[in-house]
Amino acid sequence: MTDPGAGSVRPGPAAAGFALAVLSAGTFGISGIFASALLSSGWSPAAAAIARLAGSALLLTVPAVVQLRGRWALLRREAGRVVIFGLVVIAGGQLFYFNAIKSLPIGLAVLLEYFGVVLIVGWLWAVRGQRPGRLTVAGVVMAIAGLALLADLAGSAQLSPVGIMWGMLEAVGLAVYFLLSATVGEAVLPPLVLAWGGLCVGAAFLAWCASMRPGVSSASRPGRRRGTSTGLSRPGNRSRSAPGTR
Repeated sequence: MTDPGAGSVRPGPAAAGFALAVLSAGTFGISGIFASALLSSGWSPAAAAIARLAGSALLLTVPAVVQLRGRWALLRREAGRVVIFGLVVIAGGQLFYFNAIKSLPIGLAVLLEYFGVVLIVGWLWAVRGQRPGRLTVAGVVMAIAGLALLADLAGSAQLSPVGIMWGMLEAVGLAVYFLLSATVGEAVLPPLVLAWGGLCVGAAFLAWCASMRPGVSSASRPGRRRGTSTGLSRPGNRSRSAPGTR
């Protein structure tokens, strides 16, 4: 992983990468608004996460299969990384984030998530001895200052310790995401295939957890009063309130 404050990169790829990073951050922030609306209408964090992951995996299936033509052995060799990516980054990250925005303002939850970048800088320095450059240090200081400022603006009444815990867990998931994605080499899965595999693993894991705990992935039916929900984990379940829904 190249330190932007110390190394040099070609302007073309760097500009494209920066644009994609901004687009990714923007779309993720917007998704928080939609997710918050779902949670307010009676969806549980697990239900929202399963729907998001399963839908995304379905959309990526055809492109991923096309990229894997003749290279299915590569997927088998990289199965361990795909499983870690799916469980920690995809499944864990979704649940952490959706639980965080249930008890924190969306802006603060997103900022806590992107604190994971600061964790990466610290990990690279402590474990790999990669000392950050001045630009990177300045970015870390600005990130911490921004987090402190937003927390102060939110007020102590809106700062839930449980929500902060979920937000920091999401930061860890984001750090794992970047560290796994930074692996380079000819034997590495294409990014789209890694994302598709992780989405499949994450959706399957959350669905399995939901089947073990009926009602954990429940969501309200349209037209029903808020607070009532329909279990999605087992067919024929009686409606019951999802844990944590109002």
